[in-house]
Amino acid sequence: MDLVIVSKLSATDWKDALTKLCNYAVHKGYAKPSLLTALLEREDRCPTGFPVNGLRGVALPHEDVIHTKKPVILIARPVKPLIFGRMDNAKEEVESLLIIMVIVTDVKKYLKTIDKVTPLLSDIDLVEKLQRIESSNLEKEVISHFDAEFERFEMIELP
Repeated sequence: MDLVIVSKLSATDWKDALTKLCNYAVHKGYAKPSLLTALLEREDRCPTGFPVNGLRGVALPHEDVIHTKKPVILIARPVKPLIFGRMDNAKEEVESLLIIMVIVTDVKKYLKTIDKVTPLLSDIDLVEKLQRIESSNLEKEVISHFDAEFERFEMIELP
């Protein structure tokens, strides 16, 4: 599995963010073009904002494996926090400091991967640190929280 860190994601809202991340995933051969529509529809009907501390947290957008070509974890830092609906109560919102998009070829791999990002789902101090840390230290900090080897690592910006 590959790991891509988007050290700077310029987006006006969650739709713009997911559009940029999906376009990248499709362009790099990780996903089929159908992923974007599926993600946007899913987010509308079943939001993926995960509260870590009150109204702040991370977004975990994901969709069915039929849209996947090759597995990847995308961890994106929006330039400014983005509002996502809460996964446990769609009527409420989460200010997402990070977006973690896991694109996998089977559901079991998704669950195992989510287990690996658990530190980011339980520690707001860590989430805030990753959101504001200098890009030069970001790779080391993120990889230190995963107990996995990645086939490929890339750090990018999506303006």
